[in-house]
Amino acid sequence: MDHKITGNYAQLVEIHLQEGEKVIAESGAMIYMSDSVTCRPITGGWFKRLITGETFAIVEFTGPGIIGFSSPRPGKIKQMYLDEGQSIDVSHGAFLCGAHTISYNSGFVVARGMMCF
Repeated sequence: MDHKITGNYAQLVEIHLQEGEKVIAESGAMIYMSDSVTCRPITGGWFKRLITGETFAIVEFTGPGIIGFSSPRPGKIKQMYLDEGQSIDVSHGAFLCGAHTISYNSGFVVARGMMCF
């Protein structure tokens, strides 16, 4: 997954997706995307997200094309590589996007050998 992080105070991550490559993101994190990128909501776990104040749906984007993500709040975007089975806790609203092979569930990210931002 080719990507670049740009900006200083309010950063943006631009991801170049190959044919069939997928990325997931918080609903509302997408800033722009190529016409060739398709998206669909993933609504599993919606009740827990609703009670914890997270966004209702995670969105899956499929390439080919270019897609840009940013947070509604200013700050730095940090790239994290997670080994298979590795997990991290993230603060409320801190997850931006990641490879479709990760599991994201209301502040808890479990990896199957990919990256997240």
